[in-house]
Amino acid sequence: IFTIFVALLGAVVFGQCIGTVSSLITQVAGGDQRFQEQIRGVTEYLSFRRLLLEERLRVKSYYLHCWRRSPVAFQERRILDELSGPLQRLALQRIGQNMVKELPLLQGLSDDCVGFLASRLERVMMRNGDVIYER
Repeated sequence: IFTIFVALLGAVVFGQCIGTVSSLITQVAGGDQRFQEQIRGVTEYLSFRRLLLEERLRVKSYYLHCWRRSPVAFQERRILDELSGPLQRLALQRIGQNMVKELPLLQGLSDDCVGFLASRLERVMMRNGDVIYER
């Protein structure tokens, strides 16, 4: 009886491990799948509008750059809003510390204030050669 119990317990633990690993793989693949769907949509739109090859490559490069670096890809505001108060404050402090390193202009503000500002601002990516302001 002991042997049967140990065998069943081992099977349950093994099944739990396999399920957890499968779930993690699915979650990682989900982000890439969303990105691929977005790129397919952009590609179809660019073809529909008949942009030149160089322009299409530039737009795709922009999306790739934004997807990898932008908090929009992670729905940052929703994630932060769902955290409990103390955990949200901790996350905002860490975000603020990292932001102050990038923008020394914000050094006089507290880390959680800078983190809050960083989570509410909309990040805009620019590539070399893009015009930011034109009179």
